[in-house]
Amino acid sequence: RKEIAMPQPALNALEGKFPEIVARMKGYFDSHDFILKLAQAHQQLYVAALAAYADKDYPFQIVHGEIARRLLHHPELVTKVGENTSEDIFHQKSSATVWRKVG
Repeated sequence: RKEIAMPQPALNALEGKFPEIVARMKGYFDSHDFILKLAQAHQQLYVAALAAYADKDYPFQIVHGEIARRLLHHPELVTKVGENTSEDIFHQKSSATVWRKVG
């Protein structure tokens, strides 16, 4: 059963940091790379976002999925160009969206 992420202040605040993080990324990157840089740069917000789902089975998957979904809603920053397989923050191989920076 998949949990649905609900709007919450920490995720909203992290979304506000997307332009800063995208600016640090290379021309093409995947969601795993983006999430790692976002989490490293804004650890308090990232932990707060995770804590909001601490009672769920997979808080990391919920938060990471929501971050990737929210990135899709920023065509002024990135364009989705495909999928690839890469390592997530747990060094597990899984599918990730590939993005191209706009501009």
